[in-house]
Amino acid sequence: MDHYYKSHSILITTWGRMDGFTPELRINKQLAPLVFETLKINQPFPTKAEAARFALEVAKKWIDDGKPIPHKHGSK
Repeated sequence: MDHYYKSHSILITTWGRMDGFTPELRINKQLAPLVFETLKINQPFPTKAEAARFALEVAKKWIDDGKPIPHKHGSK
């Protein structure tokens, strides 16, 4: 699922596992062809939609704050 936010492209993928769905996100600056940030979130969610919604909020916060995502939300 692609999203655009403040000159960034956010790609969110969800993965199914036995205990729910986990999201992975990639954030690219629109003018830079290389991946700017990748984050796999290990926290399971009951649905794909909830996992994707959480990942989008994490990505937006990271872009707004302009700093690395705290490890308590997941791991790189």
